[in-house]
Amino acid sequence: MAEASKEWLDQFGVGVGGPSITCRCGRTHVAIDSGDLTEEERAAYTTRSQAKPKSYVFESGVESVTATLIDGGEIVDGCECGLMARYERFVSIERKAILAYFRAVADKAEKQANELKAGMADIAA
Repeated sequence: MAEASKEWLDQFGVGVGGPSITCRCGRTHVAIDSGDLTEEERAAYTTRSQAKPKSYVFESGVESVTATLIDGGEIVDGCECGLMARYERFVSIERKAILAYFRAVADKAEKQANELKAGMADIAA
């Protein structure tokens, strides 16, 4: 699994955490030893994981699972899907186009600000 760099992950600040989180890839990660889970919940996760073993990942010895919020969804930290690394790779590969986009947006905003400034000067005169 490709992993995102620390530099990339640091840009997203604090994510989310809990006894279970479903990653954007569809896998549900469960802190199976969490004190926040009831015995009934543990049993339900175990039953579901037996029916769909590739859909559940049990994290042992931790109280919670953590994820990063990006693009409107949760990507579980360390998930084998490697989505965070794919996002990072996309931005790195397309950085020239992304920078050009931001320059174009900034130029447009500057033009609009100058037009507004000129209009305000006309009103004030």
